[in-house]
Amino acid sequence: MVNKPRRRWPWIVGAVLLAVVIGVIVHGGENSSTSPITGTAPPAHAPAAPTPGLVARQATRPTGPLTSFGDGTYQVGTAAGDIAAGSYRSAGSTEGMPCYWARTGDLAGKVDTIIAEGYPSGPTTITIKNSDSAFLASGCAPWNKVG
Repeated sequence: MVNKPRRRWPWIVGAVLLAVVIGVIVHGGENSSTSPITGTAPPAHAPAAPTPGLVARQATRPTGPLTSFGDGTYQVGTAAGDIAAGSYRSAGSTEGMPCYWARTGDLAGKVDTIIAEGYPSGPTTITIKNSDSAFLASGCAPWNKVG
């Protein structure tokens, strides 16, 4: 009597389908919509109709240097979007990420232009000087000017 090889692919396909079904159940279809779409959507270029009683606000752009900012590299100066020289305070690291800050002599953040740097584990206050070209921060809670 000849033994036939067992077919494994039906079991593999079944296992994959079961995993997909379980994934949909666990995540609850959070990216899907169960309600049918009715009506006609306005063209993509048409502005939305205003809601009565609400006034649209224009996005405000800073008119001078920032006094509060998050992660990134910022030029030290007096123009809009720059950061002003002075003392700033941060609550330290965010979301388990280590907080790193550096005062630098240029915007490129080259290692040989770092004036001062730190890896605070908790709240910290630093002083950015007029002679600094840039300040960079990564993994830190927002910086707020305190002096």
